[in-house]
Amino acid sequence: MDDIVDEVAIDGLSASVRIGIAGTTGALRFFAVSGSRDVLAEPLFQQEVLGRLIACGSVPTRHGVIEFEAASVLPALPWSLAARDTGSSSNCVSRLLAGAVPLVHKVYRQLAPANVELDASMRLDQAAPGVLARCLGGYRYRSTNGEQLVLGLVTEYVRGEGVYAAMSRDLRALWSGDARQADPHLLEQLAGWRDFLGSFHDTIERTFGGGAAAPDFDLAAFCADARARLGRLRAHLHGDPLLGPQTSGRVARLFDQLESSCFAAGAANDLRASACHGDLHLSHLLVQAEGTQRRLIDFSPLALTKDEARFRASSKLLDWAALERALDYFFLDEAALALSQHTGQDQQLAMQGLIGASAPLVERAGQWRTQVRAALCGPERASAVRRRFYFARLLQELEYNYDHQRPYYRCIDFCSLIKQFLHLPKEGTRAYR
Repeated sequence: MDDIVDEVAIDGLSASVRIGIAGTTGALRFFAVSGSRDVLAEPLFQQEVLGRLIACGSVPTRHGVIEFEAASVLPALPWSLAARDTGSSSNCVSRLLAGAVPLVHKVYRQLAPANVELDASMRLDQAAPGVLARCLGGYRYRSTNGEQLVLGLVTEYVRGEGVYAAMSRDLRALWSGDARQADPHLLEQLAGWRDFLGSFHDTIERTFGGGAAAPDFDLAAFCADARARLGRLRAHLHGDPLLGPQTSGRVARLFDQLESSCFAAGAANDLRASACHGDLHLSHLLVQAEGTQRRLIDFSPLALTKDEARFRASSKLLDWAALERALDYFFLDEAALALSQHTGQDQQLAMQGLIGASAPLVERAGQWRTQVRAALCGPERASAVRRRFYFARLLQELEYNYDHQRPYYRCIDFCSLIKQFLHLPKEGTRAYR
């Protein structure tokens, strides 16, 4: 195990459990082990340790304390584990049952002092109830020197489906029939989401901004970060098995043009910082009651107030870029699946074949894709400012997919880069200045 920062052994359960924090500054993680077994996703932690923490309110550690803070009256204990997390992502998300009441328990495997989801969710629930899945409470570690780390939170379980489900049904119906356009009801639903998100951004701006004037968005740091990422990505291109020499060279040239047009040093900045969701994906947009009620989950803003330094890195345009990139992942994943089913080809190979190329099936849904993107993201998506945020998000996800060895999703990134680059102003224009 990594270097232990702090820990505590909890006895009196069905088995002894050690919980605590390990790692180094900038790479801290929360652990729960019984013997040498990781039990973070098991009933031993999800039911017994969490139940002990809620019942006692706090558990002292060697160098601090873990405290549970309830945001409202909690359902009576004991709670049971209904559906355990089976992944290995940065969060461990499980569904619990308090009697017949379903709950969601989110534990942060990777820890960061900048994580404000617990405080932000409780504050927004007070200001605008019904926008988020209601936060019931959470727990955090406080060291004796005053440092704090959010470890987990409990929310209500929102019964509904992600907006992607309706999109998937409509797109698959298009591919199996003669239609070429998106269903008007789907476009109406997506336009409703666009309006909802616009109102959401206004709400969080009032909730976390107060009456203070927003500072300038730190465009210089944003562009410098993108240029540094381009430098790291260039080193990956040579020898990438997904790209032949010709395509690799083409992507490298696109990187050069991005650096000189989108992310050039000294770009003029008239953009104000603004509050954002921080983790907006299609699966985080939930529809209830036959599409008449909308809820958001996984609210992860960068800062709680405008006077925090981190707020200068926050913009609602980050949310719109994340959502547009989510549409890329959705459409190309659906296309690769359809191609695989139609040809019998492996889905990974089908996706790889779309890099810098196309297929009749994909072209047939081109109008559908354009309509859906316009309905959800609005006409502003084509502006130079929105393009800058879009490409920055694409580069961030491409680097993540290199770092975590996800070749399938790198294929999507390369497809999107080449496709969307057609909308980028040519080098030498002043669109980004």
